[in-house]
Amino acid sequence: MAAVQIEMKLKHPWRWTAATLVVILLGAAAIFYYQFNEALRGDYETARVIQIVEDYVTTHDGNWPVSYEDLDGTETAHATGLASSYWRRYTRVDFTLTSEQLIKNPDLIYDAVTRLSGDYVVYPHARRDLDRLMQAIRDARKSPTPPIR
Repeated sequence: MAAVQIEMKLKHPWRWTAATLVVILLGAAAIFYYQFNEALRGDYETARVIQIVEDYVTTHDGNWPVSYEDLDGTETAHATGLASSYWRRYTRVDFTLTSEQLIKNPDLIYDAVTRLSGDYVVYPHARRDLDRLMQAIRDARKSPTPPIR
């Protein structure tokens, strides 16, 4: 049996090529947008968690939190309206640390609250905010009474 060959002639082959190229470019742009958006969300959530931890240590005599539930009880966490189950998808808090360890070795603060994915993308003030958190721990430890809000 002879093979039947069907020859297709496209009326405008360059249109199919252009359409395919447009679809590929749109797909790549969508992937880039999604990844950038997730990175941005991770940075913002990490900034929020640093503020929540700072609120916690300020109102708990400089003590470091031991769980996400501790952080859920802060005023800052309530003001955001987001539970820790949301922001823990983006941020890691090292609950094994203590305030005493952080005071003895202040460089530990830079690993105490971090993005799950590691590097910051658009959060240039992370180090400054972590330094402010470290200072809040020191100040709360020196203060005999909790600060007035």
